[in-house]
Amino acid sequence: MFKNTALNCTFNSLGSERYLLTEDNKSLRDIAANVPYDAISVYDTSSAGLSLSSHATNGLYRYVIIPDSATPNNKLYFGYKNHADNWYAGSPAMEISYTGNVSVNNHLYVDSPTLVVDSTNHRVGIGTSSPDTNFQVANGVISVGKDDTTYGRAYLYGAGSGNNGGLLRLYTSADFDDDNDYYRLYVNQDKLFLASDSANFMTFDKDGNVGIGITNPVFKLHVAGTGNTAVYQTFTTGNTGHTNDDGFTIGVDISQNAQLINQENTDMIFSTNDAEKMRLDSSGNLGIGTASPAGALDVSSTTGGFIVPRMTAAQVAALAPVNGMIVYDTTNNKFQFYENGAWVSGSGLA
Repeated sequence: MFKNTALNCTFNSLGSERYLLTEDNKSLRDIAANVPYDAISVYDTSSAGLSLSSHATNGLYRYVIIPDSATPNNKLYFGYKNHADNWYAGSPAMEISYTGNVSVNNHLYVDSPTLVVDSTNHRVGIGTSSPDTNFQVANGVISVGKDDTTYGRAYLYGAGSGNNGGLLRLYTSADFDDDNDYYRLYVNQDKLFLASDSANFMTFDKDGNVGIGITNPVFKLHVAGTGNTAVYQTFTTGNTGHTNDDGFTIGVDISQNAQLINQENTDMIFSTNDAEKMRLDSSGNLGIGTASPAGALDVSSTTGGFIVPRMTAAQVAALAPVNGMIVYDTTNNKFQFYENGAWVSGSGLA
């Protein structure tokens, strides 16, 4: 009991009575031309789904689109089923929920190697079809940020050739007024650099040395100036303030003089063995063994004496003396006092 249809469909196709097929492509196209091109609905009351291949016998698989049999309105499955209605590899290739969530049960390729999701190794690759880390961008740049001119942006570059490592560029919103105005954090060989677009600010080497203004630091903290300029390091607190006239400064001036500068109206204290040994007060008085010097030089001790410079008579004669100078003449074993424009000797102070 076979009956032709408007599309000249007939049963008994492919040697089986259960298939109703047509080979009349012209009639099929003529009728399909009257269907709105933007939507075709397929209604399936049996939940058997839509098969996109002709048959599945002897282990061959067919493409199917099928709703969830338990909750047909919740999920739609895409995949391959055999003649026994079993999924290839035990599960559908992809499922879409009614909320729009998409689940892919194997690798995902989007215009490979544009985007690859490796389900076996749980990795994502952009620009590579075989990512070797959890997330890998090959031969490209990662950009983080919103609108450039309002929020700024960060760019992460992959490693370059040779000794060049990765590079991080940081832009503020104002930096985009100048294409070359940004900050960099990058690696080269065995050093990490913090830099602007044109100059290095700070260097960290593999030995733990930190350089400011120098790319080859030889100390744990090495601060260097450039050219005929002074270089200083200043320490401030909330009480001192934070201007260039505040705090304590140590450095080298343009004449290569080493300087210790207390810019506050306070004392400078020198200690050893966790105890104060010398103090220069805010008036310029120097105390040794005392924290309250009463004169320009105040020496206090119960374990040692005050020793003046000792030299031979010939060395005394070679001095450029000034009134008030005192030395001990080791040739004559006498003190020498320079007063009223002449040396006066004596064996004691009486």
